[in-house]
Amino acid sequence: ILYGSETEQHQTEGIQAIRSADAILVSVRRRALVTADKNLLQDFVASGKPVIGIRTASHAFSLRGKPTPDGKAVWDKFDAEVFGGNYSGHYGNNLKSTLSMQITHESDPILGSTNPVVIKPGGSLYKTAPLAPGANTLLFGEIESEEAEHPVAWTFVRGDGGRSFYTSLGHKDDFAQPEFEALLSAGIHWVCGL
Repeated sequence: ILYGSETEQHQTEGIQAIRSADAILVSVRRRALVTADKNLLQDFVASGKPVIGIRTASHAFSLRGKPTPDGKAVWDKFDAEVFGGNYSGHYGNNLKSTLSMQITHESDPILGSTNPVVIKPGGSLYKTAPLAPGANTLLFGEIESEEAEHPVAWTFVRGDGGRSFYTSLGHKDDFAQPEFEALLSAGIHWVCGL
């Protein structure tokens, strides 16, 4: 699991464990990496191993145009290249979103193994549309005042053959809901071929 340091914004704890990892779960927001660590992460992805991303993983290694600290590197296209995503911001925290399932049949390897998705998103709705060709949207979210739907959870088989699962859910309030935990668990199992 890649997560940010509590004490230094551009320090990523545990990244060296990638060398022996079978899969990684990314939950990081706007971090620059030591160049060698970025290379380690890119090598992991290029090897075709599974990658899971929650919430801010869509903009994990992008500084939104801010200067990159000395000795560090960013990966602005991480979302597009690893998840097939297109994060471009989010709606206001005061706007509540509702979710709808894209796939309704029970044979889907992720949604078929969970109860009907009745998650009440705890955080703002991310603007993620459109996804890359080949991305398989599982859940959409929408805001009452907007006509556009935005993918909230999807799968993606990368060009290297590796599987990725991403969801813009992952706010702390989402983790209090068993339905979210079941969705995340099923996504992890899918990317790992379990």
